Amino acid sequence: LYVQNPPQTKIYLDDRLVTETGLLKKEVQIQNLLPGDYRIRAEKNGYLSWEKTLPVISRKTTFAEHIALFRKPAPELVRQGNIENISLSPKNNFLAYATSENDVLEFWLLNLKTQETTLLSRLPQASFSIAPSDEWARWSPNEENFLFSAVEKKTQTKYYFTAGLAPSSIATEISSISDISFENISRSLVNDSLLYGFTPRNIYRINLSDSTSSALLAESQSDAASIESLGVMAGTLFWTEKTAAENFLWKKNIDGGNPERILALPNGEYRI
Repeated sequence: LYVQNPPQTKIYLDDRLVTETGLLKKEVQIQNLLPGDYRIRAEKNGYLSWEKTLPVISRKTTFAEHIALFRKPAPELVRQGNIENISLSPKNNFLAYATSENDVLEFWLLNLKTQETTLLSRLPQASFSIAPSDEWARWSPNEENFLFSAVEKKTQTKYYFTAGLAPSSIATEISSISDISFENISRSLVNDSLLYGFTPRNIYRINLSDSTSSALLAESQSDAASIESLGVMAGTLFWTEKTAAENFLWKKNIDGGNPERILALPNGEYRI
């Protein structure tokens, strides 16, 4: 078996190290092999390994030539400091991150193509903390804006902000659009301008393009039931409702129609 590969490369035959080529020597001959299939692997520090199964035939030489090893992608430092959380946009064009420096929480936006950074908001760290990792940042489907949140420590109230992705963008608090205190807010999966928030008693559509909000459920909902979680999928709202004895899963078409109770659940904590 004749192997020609880059210098300073380890050659393995069926996971057994055979030899390591020197700085100048690039060829390796492995002799006295019985006929059969052998797995050849070439490894070099800092490079992705090369591997192939080759046949060895009696009285013939098998060649493995022109082996190319590619460098492993090296990590690249993007930002450093006391970074609390990060979120990558769906199309990998932007990175949102939150930092805590000098008793201040700062929310930043980084354009990964131009490396421009934009400071979106600053909050006192004594009064606010960043929302949980899976809630703190949510991107619009076409990367026109994103939603981020912080939690007031004393009351555990969530404050939501939205910001465009242009370099001059500043964050706008959702409370300037609606004075409703939402338990949580979800994004539309198809419309960059639409958000959906819920309270224990109702679900609301928030339109960022005209700064309006509207209720989507009738107010006749039972006082004994409260909405616990909300999800938006394929033009349909799904939510869980909690009563003293059990829970229910509901759904409703975003554009109209009546809510439909689709599943009864044992009493417990559920989340969409």
